[in-house]
Amino acid sequence: NPQDLSITVWAYATAGEPQPLLFKKFANHIVELDDLDEFIPQHLANILWSYAKIGEHKYTDLFDKIACVINKRDLAAFELRNISITAWSLATVNILHPTLFDLISDTVITCKFEFHSQSTVNLLWAFASIGRVDHHLFSYLLSHVKSLLRDFTCQDLATVAWSYAVANVASPDLDCAFISALQRKEGKFNDAQLRSLHQWQLWQLELGSHTNLPSSLRQRCYDAFIMDTATPSHLQDDVINELTSIGFKPKAEMIMSSSGYRLDACIMVHGEKVGIEVDGPYHFTGYIPNGHTILKRRQVPAIDNMKIISVPHWEWYALSSYSSRGKQEYLLRKLSESLGFVITEKMINLNYPVKEEEEEDN
Repeated sequence: NPQDLSITVWAYATAGEPQPLLFKKFANHIVELDDLDEFIPQHLANILWSYAKIGEHKYTDLFDKIACVINKRDLAAFELRNISITAWSLATVNILHPTLFDLISDTVITCKFEFHSQSTVNLLWAFASIGRVDHHLFSYLLSHVKSLLRDFTCQDLATVAWSYAVANVASPDLDCAFISALQRKEGKFNDAQLRSLHQWQLWQLELGSHTNLPSSLRQRCYDAFIMDTATPSHLQDDVINELTSIGFKPKAEMIMSSSGYRLDACIMVHGEKVGIEVDGPYHFTGYIPNGHTILKRRQVPAIDNMKIISVPHWEWYALSSYSSRGKQEYLLRKLSESLGFVITEKMINLNYPVKEEEEEDN
């Protein structure tokens, strides 16, 4: 029965014991059911959470079926906990169900739920993570965030900060209380949390705000941010090789000194430094930029005063049957459209290598 099904997968996920064959069998069984009318909200939320928790992202049919079922229910009859778990689970497996997320937003805003820290944080992170920037929802939740600040853990504070930076919904009334909450836990943040707080600080610079993290914490955030590394992909290497073939002299994995962001490549075009981002599948929810991509595309131009050219993975893979010349024409077209002028061969011949920013400053 529904309770047995949900409790079983919940128990294995909670124990951290992913059993692939078991989870596959349960998912297939639930998908093949004619309807899920007997599943109450808690059953549905528990199943979604369990598959998201163990990292089983391949069961899109299961997530889609349950999302469609929940979308037809009256969410006002749900507990906020189950609503937030649903949103968190879909975002964790990178599934955007637009109508359901709109319904969740409308329900949260219009119903008189009692807000707790975990449900609030889950909602904010879910919407920000998949790039579903809902200004109305984020504005509505500001008062609840302020009332819950003392209940928030280090992870909660970092998540809330990052989520509001993505949504770009400011609240000067919240800033002082938020800084105080950070100071109370200043020495307890781990590197991942410090990186999120760094992006929040960059957001304050974007806004022209005078709100700053304590200087010691601010430096720790910056240091943690620039120390975060990623392994270059074959896709990135391919794009850099084609840029080199055109005649550019790209600098790979360049760290911008002002923001701390690491760009896949930088080139000089007619005396102007341009960033190249080769955006693989993990930069998107479907074809929509996710929260991390939104922040980077917004903050590098604002903080480092540099244009970013995005090369989405599906556009590059579509060129796989093209000759090298076809890929080069694609890159030149992208650059010309972004810079606002046609790049000539003479401009390319005048290009020179991008120097490290520290060398330029010296």
